[in-house]
Amino acid sequence: MESFVGILDEAGIRIVIVLCLALLLLFIALQRQPPAGLERDAGLTGTVLVTGSAVTAVVAGTVGGEAGRLALVGLGIGGAYALFASLARRWQDSARNMHVGRSFGEFVLGGIAFVHASAGYFELASAASASVLPRPFWTAVYIALLVAAALAVLPNHHQVGGQGTALGIGLCAYGGLQLLLFAMDAGRMGVLELPGSDWVWTLAVAALVLIGCVAAPRIVTAAGALLVLLSPVAMEAEAGSAFSPGAVALAVALAMFGAGFAAVSTVASRTLLHAGVLR
Repeated sequence: MESFVGILDEAGIRIVIVLCLALLLLFIALQRQPPAGLERDAGLTGTVLVTGSAVTAVVAGTVGGEAGRLALVGLGIGGAYALFASLARRWQDSARNMHVGRSFGEFVLGGIAFVHASAGYFELASAASASVLPRPFWTAVYIALLVAAALAVLPNHHQVGGQGTALGIGLCAYGGLQLLLFAMDAGRMGVLELPGSDWVWTLAVAALVLIGCVAAPRIVTAAGALLVLLSPVAMEAEAGSAFSPGAVALAVALAMFGAGFAAVSTVASRTLLHAGVLR
């Protein structure tokens, strides 16, 4: 066992930890009632749009590169999620298991991204000029974010059912961390030119993130995804500077995710309707 652990590098150990947590939450998810709205819409289109855009943000932030590459990434992810939603409607008896499987993959991806982003979080927290609030505050907020995630997966928590499964907290925690990273960056917050003291707005964002992780995880997931994909180009527009290739590429990834989802959804729906599967 010691030799096996010794072979793993730091990233590998993080992945193993996330996988173990994912297996635990998968067991919890399998004990739950079917996702809210599953009988009404087996594809849960709203849910997969939110989580799909979050997955696009995670992958695009990791892959980086030129707009063409990220356009293909967004197009592929959008098409894959649209195909999933269509197939879930096609085989409604298996829709719950399909959603559990999808959510399991999303949790692993979001969990790894969360662990990776945590290093940058504490780097920024330790920089005296990076935030108007001291490092102990941000350490306490980070711990509170983990507590909020734990509360969200309690057996009787109704919001997680709306997410699909308890595994949805992986992307939610990642989205919340991205919002906190924005709030603690005095440079990016300063571009917004908000009235009043900076620390008041910073505290407000931190409070909203923590409340949202428990009360409205899908909103936090969506907000974090949009922040990752659109904030670079929005900040450059606000500052009046020329758009950088990286910022444009992230925005293109989101646009192509939507295009891929819409195109595949339309084709799949018409095909299944013509085949008499959907009405």
